Amino acid sequence: MYSVLDIAIYFLNRSIDEKKYLTPIQVMKLCYFAHGYKLAIDNQPLVDEVVQAWKYGPVFKDLYQVLKIYGNRRITKLPDVLSYGEEIDADDSEILDAVYESLSDMDGMDISDLTHEEGTPWSVVWESEGKNSRYALIENSLIKSYFEKVLGES
Repeated sequence: MYSVLDIAIYFLNRSIDEKKYLTPIQVMKLCYFAHGYKLAIDNQPLVDEVVQAWKYGPVFKDLYQVLKIYGNRRITKLPDVLSYGEEIDADDSEILDAVYESLSDMDGMDISDLTHEEGTPWSVVWESEGKNSRYALIENSLIKSYFEKVLGES
């Protein structure tokens, strides 16, 4: 299991290498989708941080705190606070690469819209408790179940 910051570093390094710079919302959502697919594929979490239901979708609070200085601007170099990351193993890199390749060309709000569709873990938690609590938790079991369905439909 990794820190969500390690996963963000992976995505940011790839985007910087390709000069295909990501916005904070893209990074956040890529981390979320990677976490969901890891839960569904390997029955274990990718990151050690809980996912929270915020107004604009699922959020990793620590990652939000690091990236909020960028607003909606593209990130063209790693922030100093993200200069060191744990190496991602080959199996997990496959998941991260698949998520990156399928979603990184999408606008951040379009990726966010995917998390807002009816029946998604965010929508379930947001409707039941998120509107009243900015930090409502989205349980890994709910994320896992949803992504298993997504994979089953592929």
